[in-house]
Amino acid sequence: MTCEEKFESAFKELLVNEGFLANDPDDAGGKTLFGVASKYHPETYALIHTLWFDGKKELAMDKLKRFYKIEFWNNNFCFLKDTSLAFKLFDLSVNIGVKKLIRIYQNRLNLIGKNLIRAKVIDYYEELITDGIFGQRTLITTDMLNSHCDVYRSFIERIEWYYKTRLTYWKFGKGWMSRLNKRYYLV
Repeated sequence: MTCEEKFESAFKELLVNEGFLANDPDDAGGKTLFGVASKYHPETYALIHTLWFDGKKELAMDKLKRFYKIEFWNNNFCFLKDTSLAFKLFDLSVNIGVKKLIRIYQNRLNLIGKNLIRAKVIDYYEELITDGIFGQRTLITTDMLNSHCDVYRSFIERIEWYYKTRLTYWKFGKGWMSRLNKRYYLV
């Protein structure tokens, strides 16, 4: 499967998670259309909205796909051996924010590495810089740690905790948890 095919698969599933049109006053992103938040991406939101409601649905979907590929997809996700982790990183970047999510992920990898050293499963772990960038070091570290433990499950547990600390968990928590606990493999 090519990187483009993996992105296509991830994009289709993302649209299932994001739904269509929403305007909840408690949503920090404001009005959303296919997950594009009017507050954070006003130009893209307006463009997709205009195209969609002017009946140019195919063009709207093309623009939407391009937006998600540029803003949230990282080509390094294509090289992850665990495609469910690749999808989850993409999907949660949309929901939480790219930099914030990758920092959470890198911190989790560092904790896993330290715990594996303590348990004498590995002899050495070089801590990642938590810069919010999913680069080559984060990719290599993921695959190395994944050979010793379930990185995916540990990461999901960390995101569960993150969601439960949000002030709007009372309102959005059920949806967040449903989305989080659905395991999807890029095919």
